[in-house]
Amino acid sequence: MSVVVLGAGIIGLAAAYELTEKGYQVEIIANYFPQDPSTLAKKDYSYYYTSPWAGAHYRPFPNVQPWDARESDYTRVTLKKFHEFAQIFYKTSVKFIEGVEWFEDEKPHYKRVGKGYSEGIPNFRRLNNAELPKDVSLGFKYETWSLTPPIFLWWLLQTLEARGVKFTVRTVDSVKEVYSLYPNCIGVVNCSGRGVTLDGSIDEFSTPIRGQTLLINPPPNHPYQNQTITHQDEKGIFTFIIPRPLTGTIIVGGTKQLGDTYDKPREADTQGLIAKASKLFPGLMKLNPKTGKKEFEILKVNVGFRPARSIGSRVELEKVGSKFLVHAYGVGGMGYEVSFGIAAKVVELVETGSRVRKL
Repeated sequence: MSVVVLGAGIIGLAAAYELTEKGYQVEIIANYFPQDPSTLAKKDYSYYYTSPWAGAHYRPFPNVQPWDARESDYTRVTLKKFHEFAQIFYKTSVKFIEGVEWFEDEKPHYKRVGKGYSEGIPNFRRLNNAELPKDVSLGFKYETWSLTPPIFLWWLLQTLEARGVKFTVRTVDSVKEVYSLYPNCIGVVNCSGRGVTLDGSIDEFSTPIRGQTLLINPPPNHPYQNQTITHQDEKGIFTFIIPRPLTGTIIVGGTKQLGDTYDKPREADTQGLIAKASKLFPGLMKLNPKTGKKEFEILKVNVGFRPARSIGSRVELEKVGSKFLVHAYGVGGMGYEVSFGIAAKVVELVETGSRVRKL
């Protein structure tokens, strides 16, 4: 039974991984696929292939929006799966570390530890005042994970290849076209990020969120080697650091610009990130012998577009003639966090679709 997955971002690859676990034959069609990390210096990813640029760490969140509970459940399934992947660390780069949250303004749903925030999260606790930095009024710690996207994506691709998954680099104008290209498939899983529809239009609720981050080379023995820290200021703007396992580098981020499609680094954004991070995380700066000043050693400025959806992710089954269509897109900046939770749901929907098409 052959299933075609449209899209090779983290959601598409995770869905393919779980489908092959259940014995399905899978083919993936996409504009972009992961590259061998050793080749990235020669050939870079497209800014429109978001997964390699992702922050790729886990922050639990209180359930505020109607769809938050569902997506929070996806993150818990992924958390469990990543415990498995962490056992083969050098292949996957998945590493469990300490997550830290700092808030200048005590948001009510965080202050009361709203539903969805702490359940099932190991070693979750509120920080006492002595543990909080200046101007921070509320904070938490918990066990979480981070990973290095190019390494993890490449491992997934190689694993799928070993399982017999076929890969096709191709641009399609609609989901309907996928059925024409693969007439013998039993169904399609739509992991197209923004949500390409049957007729080729884009989901009306989808919108890109531009993110710009800095990849830095920190000094040796810096204080954040096993921590990911997220700071939220009184305006609700986030600044974060995420260690990149197996590389020794750190991501400093980041912008969150709704509907912005400028695909090149903005110097103003870079300087804004430097200004905030230098105050919050001075231990990541190095002394520049030429200037005599402490600075961040910036290796790369990343730009990517989070495929968000204003009413939450779409993970549902649709019947298309005698075949089925499973939608799995619109996760915004939570791709890695919800990846294997959504993939598990995809398998459930594919199995339902397989039964329905036989009726």
